[in-house]
Amino acid sequence: MRGLKTCIVVLCLASWAQADVAIFRTGEVWRGAIVWDKTTNSVTLAESVRPQSALLLLEKDDGSHLWSAGPAERVEGYRKLVFADRRKRLVRLTKDALSARDAKLARRLYTWVAREGLDEKTMRSLRKKVESLEKKRRPPKIKLKKRDAAEKAADGLRGALADLLVARAKQDKPAQLMLLRALLKDDPNHKVGLAMVRMHVPADFAFPPESWLPWHIELEQHGWTFTKNDLTVLERARHYWRPDLYAIEAPGVRIITPLRDLKRVAGIARRMQMTVAKLQTLFATKKPFKRARQPLTIHLFQNRKNFVNRTGYDYSASRAPYYQWRNGRFDLKEDVTRMFAKKDPTAKDTAHLHYITIHEVTRAWMWSHCPRYTSAQLMAGEPASGYGLVAGLFTFFAGAKFDLVRNRIDFSTRSAEYLKITARKERLFAWDTFFLMSSDDLIQIDNIDEERQKKRRTQIYLAQAFAYQGASTCHYLFNADGGRRRKALMDYIAHQYMGAQEKLNPRIALGARPGELGRSVLAWVAKP
Repeated sequence: MRGLKTCIVVLCLASWAQADVAIFRTGEVWRGAIVWDKTTNSVTLAESVRPQSALLLLEKDDGSHLWSAGPAERVEGYRKLVFADRRKRLVRLTKDALSARDAKLARRLYTWVAREGLDEKTMRSLRKKVESLEKKRRPPKIKLKKRDAAEKAADGLRGALADLLVARAKQDKPAQLMLLRALLKDDPNHKVGLAMVRMHVPADFAFPPESWLPWHIELEQHGWTFTKNDLTVLERARHYWRPDLYAIEAPGVRIITPLRDLKRVAGIARRMQMTVAKLQTLFATKKPFKRARQPLTIHLFQNRKNFVNRTGYDYSASRAPYYQWRNGRFDLKEDVTRMFAKKDPTAKDTAHLHYITIHEVTRAWMWSHCPRYTSAQLMAGEPASGYGLVAGLFTFFAGAKFDLVRNRIDFSTRSAEYLKITARKERLFAWDTFFLMSSDDLIQIDNIDEERQKKRRTQIYLAQAFAYQGASTCHYLFNADGGRRRKALMDYIAHQYMGAQEKLNPRIALGARPGELGRSVLAWVAKP
């Protein structure tokens, strides 16, 4: 190919370049002269005018790019260029298989070619030849070794794609992350892609290859790193738990675990991070009473057995209808949340794990990290009324929809189970009673209710119904009328933690008496 040449038009209306390669969004690859008119945002190829918006990438044959809209477009351009080269190789291999009268290999290659989106004329010609060969049923005319070489070449095309992508973008730093994602999604075990990720993982940890992509894509790009500075907490955990632990952390959050499969860690880590970030926004104050010294910490166990042996929490033996989804618990004394992740979870297991992660992380943050009150205020305050909205907040957060791709939390979703239970008025508390109850009242009623449930065997415990009623109330106050009561809700919850009984009158704090507020909540949850 000829090298790059440039020419500036006297009138400065257009620029001309002898570019090596132009890649379009349709997958078309053009090699040759290009006239780029900056005034009309168009490019001309052999007297064919195209809008610049149709162009993905201009580059030289050494892989350096001349123009692109951004890193994502460059990676897509690299892929389309390699796909074009791969299509040519596939067609050539298919024709070789036809010449060798190997019908089985020709059919396999033709099927692969069909997925590549070749032009209709070429596809029709290949299909006729393959079908004709299959009807004749003649034995291959080439030797076995040569046929094996052709099969190996075909199987190696996927690896060739990754190799060429690396070569095309080796000097394109902004596109590296997207390129790496493309590499390992096409071939999770590609050695070049894995080597690139391995540079970001501590050398003393032997992670399985399938863990490196979730780490790099889902965690590292969102601010997670392996703990290097504050090793005191990690060493203490290694001493009383097990010596092969590691810790990852992002601003304000930390996970300590022995799990090497980061697929099982990534979903928990992201939801934990997003939950804490949202709580920090909702409870922000200009004059914070405290600042968290340590990140909010989760100890993630590899299975239920290790979790039970370490913590003593075993919800499988009793209260199954209520606690069957419980994967963990916040330890108030040690200020750490402990949970476990099953090795081969079902979709329901994963949903339960994410639910309890958000529930207990919200609970832990409100106790130890909320800036609106100090630990001394919490310990000194008497159990106050209005605990229903505190318990409801945990369930309200856990029932929200987390979009990890867009990094958003949807609190307005109406698919949460607690809304359906409240709408049915199943074991609903009288609203005056609901707003008068403290945490001590709930514990006392729940203990009595446990004995009754052994005989009744209903699915809803009082504590569960209480939390659902509180979550539905939070849903209404948070979302109704454009969220105008949202700040009042957060203030009410903060005052409840502080034991500020004088500020917990619903009529003054939330703008309505308990009965009136309850009717509004029930009307709200009844909406489709």
